[in-house]
Amino acid sequence: MNGSIIETEEPGSEKVGVAVVWTDIPNSLSIKPSSKEQTFYFITSISTTLNSRDYVENAYTTYLRAMKNPEDLLGFHVQAWRELWDSGRIEVEGNLKLSQAIFGSLYYILR
Repeated sequence: MNGSIIETEEPGSEKVGVAVVWTDIPNSLSIKPSSKEQTFYFITSISTTLNSRDYVENAYTTYLRAMKNPEDLLGFHVQAWRELWDSGRIEVEGNLKLSQAIFGSLYYILR
């Protein structure tokens, strides 16, 4: 599915294109009795004109790549967040509430 945002944050700003590719989530799952762990993966890929000129193709190829090895996604996600936090943050000593507010604000800005 793809389209563009309806309303920009700033009047006159460019309308960003957005593409989303996802795995349909079934209404129900049948889990068979087993001593083995069972894992189900539901993948969503989102791309915009902010990160790719061909954002529709980018969303689709990223989705296909993720579907090849979905068990690797959590590790990639954790590593990407670690690199993001290591690239810049504001440390505050002696004021836990202020430190938590800053970290929380950065988290919401970065996501």
